[in-house]
Formats: sequence, structure tokens, C-alpha cells
Amino acid sequence: MKKEFVIAQEAVMQGIQSLLEKKLTNGSWGNISARVNDEYIAITPSGTMYNKLTKDMIVISNMEGETQGKGIPSSELPMHLAIYKAYPEVQAIVHTHSPYSSAIATLQRNIPAIMDDQVSILGGKVRCAKYAMSGSEELGENTVKALKNRNACLWANHGAVCVGQSMDEAFMCAEILEKTAQIYLLASPLGRPVEINEEAQKHLRDFYLNKYSKRQQGLEDE
Repeated sequence: MKKEFVIAQEAVMQGIQSLLEKKLTNGSWGNISARVNDEYIAITPSGTMYNKLTKDMIVISNMEGETQGKGIPSSELPMHLAIYKAYPEVQAIVHTHSPYSSAIATLQRNIPAIMDDQVSILGGKVRCAKYAMSGSEELGENTVKALKNRNACLWANHGAVCVGQSMDEAFMCAEILEKTAQIYLLASPLGRPVEINEEAQKHLRDFYLNKYSKRQQGLEDE
């Protein structure tokens, strides 16, 4: 197998380990993928318990959904492919069933821009994608819309999706989303959480994007 395929499979395995350690899902729910190049991605297989997963089980797919090897890719492959096609900068996708994010998803509600790290890293208000059947092209289309200028979104009555320019960034987004969802649910019974003003939101987001870009290029001051 080509070295770049193996590297992407290793990134997905790293993601699986983080998914279990951070308790962002259980069993075989949720899925993870990593971009290989402009033509291929690596994605978790369907119906395999994550604590039993090995690197050779990670499925390689092209952008048309044609796979290599014997493994069956996650049923959410169409959604992953839709995101990669729409957003060339995305290198990794994490779909979780984390409890607080999923709770808000059942309300089919957006999470307003209430926390500094939410705004700077996720991009602001977290949108809830319209409901569609799992594995459908419609769900992929709805997710792409909800992710515009964002690193995370909710899926109505399902869970959450986070993206990043690396697997580490995608998982950082997943953790921040779950923390933000928890804070939103804790604060809401006490009153309406107050949104950060638009000027501050722009400053926070621009600062993060500039800092992350420098870090990716190895230019950040030590």
C-alpha cells in the first residue's frame, strides 16, 4: 500500500484512540476520516467496535465513493466526501455522538456565540444542520451548508461533526463543541446566555486563524 495511504490510516487510528479516551462516543457509533490527497480519503469501517479496530481495517475511498480492499466504509461516507469536496482546506473529519452536543441537536437548535474559545476556534455560532436520513446525500448537503465558515456543526436529532486542517485540530474542535454545549445547557435554565458582540467575534476568530496559520507553517514564536 502507498505510504500516503498508510499515513492517513494512522491518522484515523489516532483519531479513534482520542474518540475513546475523550468519551465522545461509544461502541462503533460516530466515524472519522482523514484526507490522503485530492483523490482519496481514509475512513473508519462500518459496524466495527472501535476498541477492536486495527489499522488495516481502515478503508481507503476515492472521491466517487469507490473503495479499495474488503472493508465496508462507514455509512456516512457520502457526508465525508461532500465536506472534502466543498472545503479543500479540511484534512480531517470527526463525527461524534457526544451527549451534550447531541442533546441540543434533539432540540434542532443552534448554539449561540457565547464563549471565547467557541468563537475563535469553531468560528462563532454553531449551526444545526437540517434533519436528513443518515448516509444520505441530503445529509451531506445540509452538513456542508451548516459548516460554512465554521469548524463544527450539529446534526438534527443525531450528533455533531467537527473538521480541521489536521486530526488534532478536528478533535480540539470536538472537545470545545462539547464543552460549549454543556455550558449552554447549564446556563439556559438561569436565563438567556448572552452572545459575544460581532466586533469581538471577528477579532477572536481572526487572531486564531492567523495564529494557527503561523503554527502550521512553523513560523510561530517559541
